[in-house]
This record gives sequence, structure tokens and C-alpha cells, in this order.
Amino acid sequence: MLSPALQFSQCVLKRRAFLTKRALEQELAKYIEYYNHKRIKAKLKGMSPVQYRAHAQRA
Repeated sequence: MLSPALQFSQCVLKRRAFLTKRALEQELAKYIEYYNHKRIKAKLKGMSPVQYRAHAQRA
């Protein structure tokens, strides 16, 4: 399984050219937010990684 940074580079960087370092940093921050908070995984019982961790800590 690829790390979020490698997935980002494969999915986003190859399709886009960033004019500034700031633009790259902003896009990376948005992807990390998606990866941790919005991405649903079947292995995590249909929850995002953050939701799953919170659920596991309550149990």
C-alpha cells in the first residue's frame, strides 16, 4: 500500500504543473485533508481513517 504522499504524487502531481511552491503546498494540504477525513475505506467498516480511530478509541 502506498503512503498518502506517494499516492498524491502519482494522482495529482503527474497531471498538474504547479507554478509556485505555495500552490503545491496548498494542493498537498487539501489532499491530506481528503485522505484522512473524507476517504471512505471498506476495510475500516465504511469510515474514514479519522472516524475509525475515534470509534476504536471509544470502544
